[in-house]
Amino acid sequence: MSGLAIDVTEQVAAQAALRESKERLRLLVEYAPVGVAMMDRELRYIAYSRRWLVDYQLGNQILVGRSHYEVFPEIPERWREIHRRCLLGAVERGDRDAFERADGTVTFLRWEIQPWRDSSGEIGGIVIFTEDITESVVAEEEVQSLRNQVAHAGRIATMGEMAAGIAHELNQPLAAIGLYAEGCVSAAPTGQLTQAEIVQKFSEIAALANRCGEIIRRLRNFATKRELQKATVDVRDILSASIEFLRHEFRNSNVRCRITLPAAPLWVVADSIQLQQVFINILRNAIEADVALAASERNIDIAADSTSNQIRVAIRDYGVGISNEQMTQLFTPFFTTKANGLGMGLKISATIVRSHRGEIRCVSPTGGGTEFAILLPATSAET
Repeated sequence: MSGLAIDVTEQVAAQAALRESKERLRLLVEYAPVGVAMMDRELRYIAYSRRWLVDYQLGNQILVGRSHYEVFPEIPERWREIHRRCLLGAVERGDRDAFERADGTVTFLRWEIQPWRDSSGEIGGIVIFTEDITESVVAEEEVQSLRNQVAHAGRIATMGEMAAGIAHELNQPLAAIGLYAEGCVSAAPTGQLTQAEIVQKFSEIAALANRCGEIIRRLRNFATKRELQKATVDVRDILSASIEFLRHEFRNSNVRCRITLPAAPLWVVADSIQLQQVFINILRNAIEADVALAASERNIDIAADSTSNQIRVAIRDYGVGISNEQMTQLFTPFFTTKANGLGMGLKISATIVRSHRGEIRCVSPTGGGTEFAILLPATSAET
């Protein structure tokens, strides 16, 4: 008799280690806190997390061996093209993407897709990682809606405070129109006006009517309740529109506005009405701060410049300034240094600027007065 003994201890240990490794991988995938799905080259499921089933409302379905497109027949072509690119080695990701289900519901996802490779180094399929961010997107939209409502309320309050000036600004051209029309009616029967003079009078009436229309259009745009509408805009244009909006207040308060703007556009991505609201709030504060000064000293300096990635707008008055104690409460709701102020203008302005990924800074410069600096991310005209 003869015998042969082979020591398989290492082999058994290796197989046990492999089984343990597979089990750890299975547990890691199954209990991952986000949606995870591992698929082969035909996009058949190999493994998936419980979260995947929950997020996509798949119940207790068994997905292993089934095609991804069988489970989700509503997947659009753009997603299928992403899968094809990943099967060729690409890594794709998105921070906020809408996935419309067959029943019409929409899920917002943060996702990443990577290829996985087998022991020979060949791509064996893809792994999809997804996180359902629908609740946070809805919450963000609700917050933005509230911001829009607050901003609108602030604009209405501003117009209420400016009502007398607005009425005066409209009354002037309307009164002139009335006088020109009465003059034409009186002179026409007597033949005192030549045809050229009549044409001139009617041209002046038309110009005044256009001015009234422009004032009303400006007011309507400012007061209209609307959703956030961001676009690429030139800060210089918004500053000019803001100054024009306050023309009567500048004139009535005998405050001079000294403007320093670059020749090149200052492009930002912004809602022009809300950004105009910020400039108007700060300019009105500056006008009120200057009123206590002698007429010859009532100046407001407005300057804007840019760096490669930032636009800076500075608005400075020469009033009494702001104390250190007041500075700490400046952007607090309902804090005001005015006798009849609501204390919401600067808070609303700061909220608007933050929603545009910017910030407002306030300092009391040497020489007196107060300077507000509005900092916004710069962009290019092509954005």
